[in-house]
Amino acid sequence: MSLSVEDVAGELRALSGCGSVDRFAEISLQLVWDLIPCDGVGFNDIDEARRRVDFFRSTDPADAEAETEEEFWSYADDLPICRGLPPGSAGVVRTEDVISRRDLRSSRIYADVLHPYGSEHQMKLSFAARPWISRGYIFDRSDGPFSDRERDVALLVGPHLSNAYLRLRRRGTLTARECEVLDLVAAGMTNREVARSLDISPGTVRAHLEHIYGKLGVGSRTAAIAAR
Repeated sequence: MSLSVEDVAGELRALSGCGSVDRFAEISLQLVWDLIPCDGVGFNDIDEARRRVDFFRSTDPADAEAETEEEFWSYADDLPICRGLPPGSAGVVRTEDVISRRDLRSSRIYADVLHPYGSEHQMKLSFAARPWISRGYIFDRSDGPFSDRERDVALLVGPHLSNAYLRLRRRGTLTARECEVLDLVAAGMTNREVARSLDISPGTVRAHLEHIYGKLGVGSRTAAIAAR
């Protein structure tokens, strides 16, 4: 399917109005699948420290039932794309950016997982997150590597997808005003600049930030931005 710039912009705007993470996954998966043709793509939110998959959706509903979490963790650390981008990092990495075709085909992960699943070529689009969180999309393809153009498309839409997802997650935790304050802080504003922008006092900004820190379980502006 060929999407125009207007189509993509409309889909990205629609993500801002999502009422749930499930709906976000449904819309965004279809969007990235249309933009970057592949055999399948999944969206996940994974806590690497606790070895826990907090959320997973795929363009193939059967993927959610294909294996247990124990089976997933038995090979997850060996996936080339997971070695190429550490948890918490934003960016895009392809299998070919990490390992040569020869080395891949002689590896256990290729024989046991990638080849049987038809996932010889993968691309990972990751969102910025806490250092132990892996969050984003994994694209699978069996018939050829992802091109530089496809990587660039993923890099282009990635920040928009990340922002929409983070706003959705915050909606259930922070008040509307706290979200406004945190967005302005993330844009680089000082407390005084935030206060002027929202027509409130610097003291009120500080109070909002303290509430934000408590709700997000962090202790600084930088950590609050990363936890959005």
